[in-house]
Amino acid sequence: MTITDADVTSPNNNIVSTTIPQAVPFEINANKQIVVKNALDFSTQSSFSFTVVATDGGVGSLSRSTTAQVSIAITTGKSGLF
Repeated sequence: MTITDADVTSPNNNIVSTTIPQAVPFEINANKQIVVKNALDFSTQSSFSFTVVATDGGVGSLSRSTTAQVSIAITTGKSGLF
């Protein structure tokens, strides 16, 4: 998943930071992609729902959040780590 953001109203507003405030096995890398940070055991949890927050760098900064949902499907017939 890739995060797209833009706020061109001023130079500082165009500096946007993105975070995932919950403890989940995902993180946002330097390319603003949501990536897996730990092995996922889909036999115990096959779906995740978490919030992604984007905040601009302007004075009186603005932020927006959205919910991301990730589901893992077993296609090989095997259980275990992904």
